[in-house]
Amino acid sequence: MSKKSLIAQGDALFAAYFHDLYNQCAVEGCNNPCELAHLIPRGHHLFRWDRRNVLPLCGWHHKYSLILSCHGSPEAFQEWLKQNHPAKYIFWADHKNQVGYSIPEYWYREQIEAMKKW
Repeated sequence: MSKKSLIAQGDALFAAYFHDLYNQCAVEGCNNPCELAHLIPRGHHLFRWDRRNVLPLCGWHHKYSLILSCHGSPEAFQEWLKQNHPAKYIFWADHKNQVGYSIPEYWYREQIEAMKKW
């Protein structure tokens, strides 16, 4: 199986796990359906399927709000994360610079097998 196929399989498993746990945005008072928001961008595969690296956010709070969103107002989002999800904030702060690793194919296989046991 190619690395691309392994990533697709892992993404499907991780999304299914995530959506079994969450169905609405983590921002208090927001009842919108959620999507999987990565604190460290998912392009950095070392943290792509790390449960500490994701948060359920609606599209508005994930990408578009200029008041509180990961992409639209990152400073305000970081402060909100620090206040409302301190463990995730600490994870992000501790690992945000650990990016750009080349990951071998066996690592993806191991991650997928671990996700199957969740």
